[in-house]
Amino acid sequence: MPSPSTASASAYSATCGAGCQPAGRLLIGPGRVTNPVAQASTCAGPPVDNRSHRTLADWYGHMEQAETGEGWGSWCERHGLYVAVCQEMISAVSARLPRPAVEIAAGSGELAQALGIVATDPEPGSNTVLRMDARQTLQTLGPENVLTCFAPIDAGIEQAILSAPSVRRYLYIGPTPPSRSNWTAETLPDVEPFLLTRLDYLTDFTRRTHQRRAYAVLLKRDPHVAP
Repeated sequence: MPSPSTASASAYSATCGAGCQPAGRLLIGPGRVTNPVAQASTCAGPPVDNRSHRTLADWYGHMEQAETGEGWGSWCERHGLYVAVCQEMISAVSARLPRPAVEIAAGSGELAQALGIVATDPEPGSNTVLRMDARQTLQTLGPENVLTCFAPIDAGIEQAILSAPSVRRYLYIGPTPPSRSNWTAETLPDVEPFLLTRLDYLTDFTRRTHQRRAYAVLLKRDPHVAP
């Protein structure tokens, strides 16, 4: 049986974009990590949660109904929902997220699996998510591209990512985009219209008055400044 770090690195090497590829070998940090299962791929298996098959219109229907009753925020809390992952959001994020990539604090891995990327979390919500916290992920996998979607507040995850020497691009989805002097931030107006989160609300119970309270930002490390 491979060690956790070897298995995790192998999963990262198996990340795919348009199609699955054999994992083979991957250069991570100073040395090579051999994949014990040459054909392993994170693209295998059905989606974690078929909620990701819904459209934005479907989710607005749920939101409108919830707002006339217990409230959208309460409904989301009761269903363990932070972001309503929909087909439009998946397509928009996929177009802006460089590959290969890792989602940190991925929870159930619903979004990561829809995007075809590796997911990690210290308390995985499914067997498609590697049991690794942010520090372990950054040290073991050494990813260049990272995604977080409503990572836990005050856990220091964002700053850990921005401080990691390997990370070059960081796609952040959440309420308060992080900042750092040697990084530039690009807002993503092609992603934000498809964000529907537990923080949002409708001022008159209809989707046309949706008030969005989350952002999508792509942070890029300044290539002229050392990490």
